[in-house]
Amino acid sequence: MIKFKITQIAVVLMLVFLTGCFHSSVLERTSISVALGYDKMGEGKIQTSSVLYGPTSKEGKESSHVISVVGETSKGARQNLNHKLAFKVVSGQIRFIAYESELAEEGIISIVDTLSRDPSYGEMMYLSVTEKPIRDLFAYKYPNISNVGTYMSRLIAHNIQNSWVPSCTLHDFRNDYYSAGKEAVLPLVERTDKEVNVTALALFKKDVMIGKMQPKEAVYLKLLLDRDQPETIEVKMPKDGMAKYVRKVGHSFNYIKTALGNIGSHSSIKLISKDDLTFDVRIQLNVELQEVSEDYDFAEQGAVQQLETELSKQMSKDLVKMLNQLKRLNSDAVGFGEVYRSSVRNSALTKDKWQDMFQKATFNTAVHVNLIRTGTIE
Repeated sequence: MIKFKITQIAVVLMLVFLTGCFHSSVLERTSISVALGYDKMGEGKIQTSSVLYGPTSKEGKESSHVISVVGETSKGARQNLNHKLAFKVVSGQIRFIAYESELAEEGIISIVDTLSRDPSYGEMMYLSVTEKPIRDLFAYKYPNISNVGTYMSRLIAHNIQNSWVPSCTLHDFRNDYYSAGKEAVLPLVERTDKEVNVTALALFKKDVMIGKMQPKEAVYLKLLLDRDQPETIEVKMPKDGMAKYVRKVGHSFNYIKTALGNIGSHSSIKLISKDDLTFDVRIQLNVELQEVSEDYDFAEQGAVQQLETELSKQMSKDLVKMLNQLKRLNSDAVGFGEVYRSSVRNSALTKDKWQDMFQKATFNTAVHVNLIRTGTIE
């Protein structure tokens, strides 16, 4: 009985001590941050802008306000946020972080690592780059966007799941940065008039932004990288191989433009020569035709097969164009270095070593398009 009472007392004391160590965040005493942005300022300083969540209005709309502070470091700037508010800023709901391109062109790993070491930030936050000051993007009063912070995270998530943007979380960026054979990419976001859009991809060498890739090329990068595939692919082809299948039209044209619905795709990358550093890159696509710019006669014999051939030919050229851009910028966003490292024993590959090697790489490419449906009634 005495032992039982001693045990009870010990349990109670442990609960008291544990309760004393627990830090609570009462909603009425906190400001919830949903997005962060970093702009380069003069004299080596950084401006941090935070989108803070506001109460929901009677109409059911979210509200927000933006606060910006300047500090010597990103951590110091974020700490200064609390000095300008009556309540403590809580970071656990941040889903979107943006870096101004001028800052990204100098390197962002110190800020990224600071975020990853802070337990209040999650690894699944989306990172991005802006070409104009982030303060302006956050503070603009959008007529159709009540909270730009939550809207941006939804916009990025939608484009990752359904469009040409590769996964761009904090976890992804750090993995690519510390990988010996792969470089990171982040979406470029811009405000155009009264809207915010994803306009391109920022390409990195280590943690430094060195260029950007347009959506037309980015879709091929996405086909090689992610499980989430683009739903629609646009292809523009010279008319030569298909002109005889086009019914008479009252205007001249040089190209046939198509929009393809991606039903399913598969890609493979293989190292076929470690001495010549040659890679075999293949993409196989099952698609349905959603739109064609000319009156194409699918009922004519050989018309569908010819369209498949021309699509495969043009997409192979577009794939090569994307790969050559990566070589020119020396940014291996695909991860050929990781394919090399896993294929060559004792390669002792490092990031610097692979950057020297990557510009000498050559690619054998092939895209095979299988046109499942044309959308015509036969």
